[in-house]
Amino acid sequence: MNTNYTKIVIAAIAAFFFNPIFSANTNWTWNSNSSTSWTTKGNWTTTDNDASPGGGDTIILNSGFSQYPTLGSNRTVAKVVIDGGLLTYGSSTLTVNNMLQIESGSFTIGNNFSISGSIVLNGGTLNLSNNETIPVSFIYNGGSVSYSTFTLTVSSNLIVQSGTFTIGNNIAVSSALTLNSGILNLNNNETVTGNMTVNGGTVNGNGYALTVGNLLTVNGGILEMEGSDLILNGNADLRLNGGTINIYGADLDANDDVTITGGTLNISGSDFIISDDLLQTGGTIDLGNRNMTVADRFDMEGGNISNAQIVTVLDLVVNFSGSKTISYTLKVNGDADFVNGILITDNASLLVFAHNASASNADNASHVNGPVRRLVGGSGNTTFSFPVGDGANYAQIEISDFDQVRSADYFTAQYFSSRHPNAGGTLQSGSGFTHVSQAEYWILDRAASSGSATSDVKVRLSFNENTRSGLVNTVTHLRVSRWDGSQWVNHGSESPSGNNATGSIRSSSRITSFSPFTFGSTNALTPLPVKLIDFKAALLKETSVEIKWSTINESNSSYFSVEKSLDGKNWQLIGTQQAAGVSDGLLNYAMLDINPAKGIQFYRLKQVDLDGRFEYSEMISIFIGQKATQVVLFPNPASSIINVSIDHASIADIECSILDASGRILLKTADLSSGIDVSALTGGVYTLRILADGVVTYKTFTKQ
Repeated sequence: MNTNYTKIVIAAIAAFFFNPIFSANTNWTWNSNSSTSWTTKGNWTTTDNDASPGGGDTIILNSGFSQYPTLGSNRTVAKVVIDGGLLTYGSSTLTVNNMLQIESGSFTIGNNFSISGSIVLNGGTLNLSNNETIPVSFIYNGGSVSYSTFTLTVSSNLIVQSGTFTIGNNIAVSSALTLNSGILNLNNNETVTGNMTVNGGTVNGNGYALTVGNLLTVNGGILEMEGSDLILNGNADLRLNGGTINIYGADLDANDDVTITGGTLNISGSDFIISDDLLQTGGTIDLGNRNMTVADRFDMEGGNISNAQIVTVLDLVVNFSGSKTISYTLKVNGDADFVNGILITDNASLLVFAHNASASNADNASHVNGPVRRLVGGSGNTTFSFPVGDGANYAQIEISDFDQVRSADYFTAQYFSSRHPNAGGTLQSGSGFTHVSQAEYWILDRAASSGSATSDVKVRLSFNENTRSGLVNTVTHLRVSRWDGSQWVNHGSESPSGNNATGSIRSSSRITSFSPFTFGSTNALTPLPVKLIDFKAALLKETSVEIKWSTINESNSSYFSVEKSLDGKNWQLIGTQQAAGVSDGLLNYAMLDINPAKGIQFYRLKQVDLDGRFEYSEMISIFIGQKATQVVLFPNPASSIINVSIDHASIADIECSILDASGRILLKTADLSSGIDVSALTGGVYTLRILADGVVTYKTFTKQ
């Protein structure tokens, strides 16, 4: 390459970029008290070598001058900054290609003003002398707009950065609106045809409706819509990532998808209806004791729904980490897909399936720990598997082959991974049973919203000897068994599925009465589980406590450990005892605690198998000190009310507390006249603590 030629090219490039003659986008600041001439360069302060401001320049009009420029003819600039200064149009037009920026003072736009860029209002007053359109953005940081009778249309984006800005009759947002800070007031029903984004600040509805035509995104700040409807039209989505939306005494019409990852949505005064999908990964929906309907799919991935009555969805997807307790009735009209996570329900807050709904993919990692309800419809009653378990193990129970159906009927099922209190009770004469399961049971109830329930079904029970059901040597020995209140009834077995390790059996005929269900066995060689049938503690002369327990049909058992706690939370080992390993009959065990403490102590039993698997028994307690008051609980087990009988009628001061297995107080009362309402408790074993005239007594009871 020619070296001299290279030097010439570099010099030419440098001259182009650094020679002031070719400078562009230069500032022209007004600096004259003696002339109004736009074209007199001496009236301006500038570094530009041009004779007057051009199309790529910025003109700045500051306050403090007695004379200000008059256009004289049509002018074009890139940017205008008004900081207290003035501009006289005459009959000429000023065209601004980039931006009008108002810092202070007063500036009028209308017939003689044309802008193809943005307006930034930091202060002062923007006056309209005609209807005006801003093709790009209107950025508001302060100041005011004087509309008179004219309309300001923002074609691209209205951005409120700070201060207080009001929209209504005189401003139209034909594309997007963004609030970063400050206050945005409505003074009439307003429509944002494009996206609306709230990053901070406050939107005050002031009783007017706000309609968003595309996407409403709330990342922070507050939408205060008291008495103001929030309407998401057509394909408009709502995305709440942070901040707060308050809908009080008004409606939120969500006509497309709603996504909530954070923040809080408060609704009161009306039900919340979502016309498409709801995805919730975080945040809170507070329904103010009203209902919510999701017309399509609800992806439950996190967050909370509070103060809800009934949440109705077409399809439900359960997909979250850990467990989630619902405090409302959740009704599924289509399919519930269990992907991950444990849904916790109780008798007041159920998962309810419509008569033609289904549950799919439930397993150990995802199911319902608590009651599940299935409605009975007039038609379309197909086989339904309740997706129930205990939080660690999935244990489905199925109903099928419906007959005598009534649309008002429904079935409610719940699984318990513990021995039914009557598992050692009477076996139906001629049933062929040698014993029933000591490991698990299901409650399957039939009821009706009106009249008497008549729907009859066949019942299928599932087993898994690897995780929850104990040893099943031969599945053909198993039968569906039901406790009818006095004995275990044999409902037969048909259509077995699986194998001896995992599978299920179905009753051989329709069942017409409903109560607790478990497995019965017609052969001692199918022992079912190794389970406790008794566990208790007794005081021996206040110097030691004797802990006794009994098992039946042991298999694969290694040893037992007895543990003690003084608070129901922190446990210490008392001792271990070798198990029988394999046994077909009843075995009794005992151990002494020779160092009991004064007051209450809790005991639990750890059962360890040869393969290292283990489980804990229910917690029992004993009190050492003053003589305990004689207390009788009935009925026990209890389903709704448990009555407390105390032997001292003269007791003046009494307090009863119900404790769970961890020692946590769930309920307190001093009024025993009508019994204690335990209907809200989930099924299991609880401790009743009675403090009567300074003496503490502990009794255990079972909630069905």
